[in-house]
This record gives sequence, C-alpha cells and structure tokens, in this order.
Amino acid sequence: MISTAVQDEEIRVYWKPGCSNCVRLKEYVSKHGFAFTPVNVAADPAGFEVLEKLGAKGLPVLTRGDRYVFGMDLAMVDEILGIKTHRQALTVAQLVERATSVATKAVELGFQVPKERAEDGLPGRPLRTYGGLANHVIGHLRRLVLVCENPGESWAVVEDYAQAGYQSGTEDIPEPNRTPEDVAERCRDLRARANAWLASGEDASRPVEIYYGTVPLSQIIESNAYSIVQHTRQLQAVVTFLGYEPAAKLSKTDLQGLNLPTALWDEV
Repeated sequence: MISTAVQDEEIRVYWKPGCSNCVRLKEYVSKHGFAFTPVNVAADPAGFEVLEKLGAKGLPVLTRGDRYVFGMDLAMVDEILGIKTHRQALTVAQLVERATSVATKAVELGFQVPKERAEDGLPGRPLRTYGGLANHVIGHLRRLVLVCENPGESWAVVEDYAQAGYQSGTEDIPEPNRTPEDVAERCRDLRARANAWLASGEDASRPVEIYYGTVPLSQIIESNAYSIVQHTRQLQAVVTFLGYEPAAKLSKTDLQGLNLPTALWDEV
C-alpha cells in the first residue's frame, strides 16, 4: 500500500527524442495508470541540470519526489511506483536467440533501403538515418556480445558503453564507406560469438558494473534484446513507408516477452 504522501509526489520522466527505452518507459508508466510530467532534456536545459545533480548518467530516468531510478530497469520502476507486475521473463537463452534472429532480419530489411534515401533522418532523430538503422541494431548486438565476452570489465564510463555499439555519445559513429554487406558480415560474426558465449554456460547472474549501477548480466542482455527488436520494428516501418514489402517481417513470437511499447517513435 502506497502512503498518501508518496501518492502525492510528482512523477517525472526525463527523456530525449529518438530514445527507444524512453518510448517504452513513458508508455509503461501511462499503461499502469500514472500521470507524469515528461521532461525532454534535449529541449529543456533545466531538466538536464536536474539529471546532473542526481548523478544520473543516462536516459530514461524516472523521478518520484526526491527519488529516482534508471528507466531501463523495469523492476526498479515498479518499486518506485509501488506496483506489482507479473511479467514472464524470457530466459537468457531465449533472449540471445531473439536478439540474434531479429538482428538478422534487420540486416535483410537494411538491404531494402535504396541508396537515394539512405541519408534521410529518422523521426525525432535526424542524425540517425534510414540507411544507418540496421547498423544501429547490430551495434546493440555488439554491446551484448562484448559485455558477455568480457567478465570483470567495467562499463561505468558511459562513453565506453556507447562506443561498444558503434556510437560516439548519443549518435552513431559516421562510417562513410560502410555498406549493407559490411553490416551483414558484422551480424554473422556477432551472431556466432553470441551463440558461442551461450554454449559456454556462463552464469548470466554475474554482476556487471555499468554506468547506471551494478546489475546482473541478464539485465544487460534483456535491455539490448529489447532495443534490437524495437529498432527493427522501426526499420520495418521505414521499409513499408518507402513503398516496399518488408523482406523479413517480425512475427508475434519475435515481439513476445520484451515489454514492447505500442509506439514506434515518440508519440507518448
């Protein structure tokens, strides 16, 4: 039972355009019946200053009164909201299989983006392009693999974690000579490495130091699997918008168990 004092505390969600985890958090809070104040830190310097004072190094962030949690950890979101949910978590094996199989579909969809539209910017994220979206998906797979392959390594520096996904800060690293064939080769290599790690039988409950705290490895795997599926949903929508029948459609099975939002972009 939440006390009246806690019920009256204002809930805020700090987010930025183009952030797939921000879309999920905003919709998750709304679906559970909570009103909240959205704060777009890209447009509100005061909101960014609040995050700096809190010591929050990434987005999304949910605050309630003087407490905050990083919004990628839905269990912590449940705790600060004072709710109990009955999510059926996917196993680590299911998450890795989902991440690798959907990333392969993203590669197929990436081949369908015509060269003359490859530099078009995504809604709310003009520096991320139609042509770069498949590689962004593969970046999430690379993050997953590198964290799995390197027990004991710290990812407390957010820039290091960003670069593991072919990013510099919050934007993709420019690769002028990258081709869809290059992205496909990256995917094949990372898929083999992910499956090799899974076959090793390593304990996925081991703690990992990451920029928003110390969490089980399984949470990082889940977070990147979610992002892989959400961004592939976006890429499928782009291909459809461009007038093509998607070469690799996501199935209901691909979407299950990851707490995906209804929204693709920043409608919430």
